[in-house]
Amino acid sequence: AAIPIARALGKTLVISTATVALQEQVVLKDLPDLKARSGLEFNFALAKGRGRDLCLKRLDDRLRYHDSGETPLFESLGFESAGADQVRLYQSMLTAFSERRWDGELDSWPDAVAREDWGGVTTDHRGCTNNRCAYFKQCPFFRARNTLEGTDVIVANHDLVLADLSLGGGAVLPEPEEAIYVVDEAHHLPEKTQTHFSANGRLRATIGWLDSVQSLVGPMPQRFGRPDALVHLATRLADFAGRCAEGLGTLESAVQALDFEPRDEGLATCRFPVGQVPDGLREIAAALLEPFGALADELTRGHDLLVEAQEGKLDWERAFEAEDWLPGLGQLETRAQAMLALVRAFALEDAPGQTQARWVNRYVEDVELVSAPIEPGTLLAEAFWSRCHGAILTSATLTAVARFDRFLERAGLNGRMAVRIQSPFDFPNIARFVVPPLSTEPGDFEGHTNEVARLLPDLVADDPGVLVLFTSWRQMLAVLDRLEPSLKPLLKVQGEGSKQALLAAHAEDVKAGRQSV
Repeated sequence: AAIPIARALGKTLVISTATVALQEQVVLKDLPDLKARSGLEFNFALAKGRGRDLCLKRLDDRLRYHDSGETPLFESLGFESAGADQVRLYQSMLTAFSERRWDGELDSWPDAVAREDWGGVTTDHRGCTNNRCAYFKQCPFFRARNTLEGTDVIVANHDLVLADLSLGGGAVLPEPEEAIYVVDEAHHLPEKTQTHFSANGRLRATIGWLDSVQSLVGPMPQRFGRPDALVHLATRLADFAGRCAEGLGTLESAVQALDFEPRDEGLATCRFPVGQVPDGLREIAAALLEPFGALADELTRGHDLLVEAQEGKLDWERAFEAEDWLPGLGQLETRAQAMLALVRAFALEDAPGQTQARWVNRYVEDVELVSAPIEPGTLLAEAFWSRCHGAILTSATLTAVARFDRFLERAGLNGRMAVRIQSPFDFPNIARFVVPPLSTEPGDFEGHTNEVARLLPDLVADDPGVLVLFTSWRQMLAVLDRLEPSLKPLLKVQGEGSKQALLAAHAEDVKAGRQSV
């Protein structure tokens, strides 16, 4: 019903769900079914975050410098160069993209890609030079974004919606005022908001990063003929980085003196009641505001200078190389801004209605400071509900003891209309619910895993097509290790290929009369 209403009002319908997998279900199955059977005329498109798209500039950098004898600029900026296995993967990606057999999206690559491998060939908004990039016209991200223009229905996920709102709205998705939202799996939204607006950082790791800022940015003035602006920039960056590292050392010493409660092996936590940081710790954090703010500002200034050089506005030697430096400097800037947000969270009092939880995790080799909003409803009310043209929130699990009160409070929606709708599915006649007589509780990881692995062969024995769900990757992999080798040829395991490829292979086997699990 929201589709014709949105079209009549001249608004875009944005469907937001919890995961990329659910996005694909809506785009590949639900909306095509609706369009085919409803008589409604509308078009739709899938929107994903930039991190799921290939960056052709970074892919080219990875391959261009391999075995060339040169030091890649991205390696000078602290990023590792590709190993032999990665080079083979990246070359196959380039070939598939060039031959138009692949669209550059992580989710449509036929095989599983390790996070560290994919991280080497994607980027964030600060590392992207947009239409100044030599690969802009072929860029998978901007091609996908262009398809959103004039689209009736955009299918996004909560992370992308929240990221767009944090950038002011309208960066990737339509302006909230020009959109009607259907928020599916809405029970995840408060928690996603807490995570998105939280701040965290490890102190020793950050000190190590700061110690390297001078060596990372130091070669930049020489590379461009030592222009005064870059020489002064590198000098100031070295000064501010040194002051930040010294202040973090003082902060770490103070944090180590706190009372920690052991949690897991190698981890202990100190929580501050009602998020109130002790005065001594707050004063140390407050002293870091000025140097971290200055560091972030100088990195932003450096990024802007490189943009001007790339556009031909500055008379620098080798100005054409500015494009190579922009992604690395952009990532330095992103990290500096994140640390500034963390320092600010531990140094300043909370704004009214925006109480933060604050704690410290102590690991074997480092300590981590964390700050997160206790109740995300205020953030959602300000950034989302007060701006969007309209919103409908749906989920099978919004109520507690048949009431919406807790969810409405956490989501910042007190006083809004809520209704419970009974399921249309005739479960008593279409399903069986069977609880096997287990001898172990799920909390007993080893015992429960062994029992599941022992029962599973009999449970799947007579069915041509079976879906087995686990609540954790850890247990799924542990059960796989315990299964008989004879069963493994039947299995299609999440992570061993893209979801689309696994589902297609499963459907093909079942249709051909071959058992598939």
